[in-house]
Amino acid sequence: MTYDFDTLAGRFLANFWSIRFPRCEPVWAFEGWDMDADGHARCLEHALRCEELLVRCHRLNLRQALHGQGCSTFLDRVEGIIGDRWRIHLFLADEAVGQMLPALTVGEVGTGDPSTFDPRQFVERRIERVKNTHRLTGRYEWLGDDLP
Repeated sequence: MTYDFDTLAGRFLANFWSIRFPRCEPVWAFEGWDMDADGHARCLEHALRCEELLVRCHRLNLRQALHGQGCSTFLDRVEGIIGDRWRIHLFLADEAVGQMLPALTVGEVGTGDPSTFDPRQFVERRIERVKNTHRLTGRYEWLGDDLP
């Protein structure tokens, strides 16, 4: 398949969605406990790892659901803010897929709202990486990691 990358970048940015997941309150129960600093640091580390694992599971489920709907050209990025919400940001090539998102996830779907990155730079870097690594021959060519 041949891609017009400039047009594709514009489509990704025009179809930018964020899915928000609130923090998992049970793993933060330690916040009111009386403990030393080392114990608090260990609990904080475990809570953050638990939350990241949960959002990565949501991401995997979402990727599988999108692929099941025939959507394989998209970019995604996970963004977390300590003690707040996690977000999965999706850049979709197909506008119609965005309307299906609420049925594909338990998260709160809304328009793109990143807090720690520039969407345009992210899309441009990811497209450049895809072009440079010649990944357009595989089945899951658009799926990548979160590295900038």
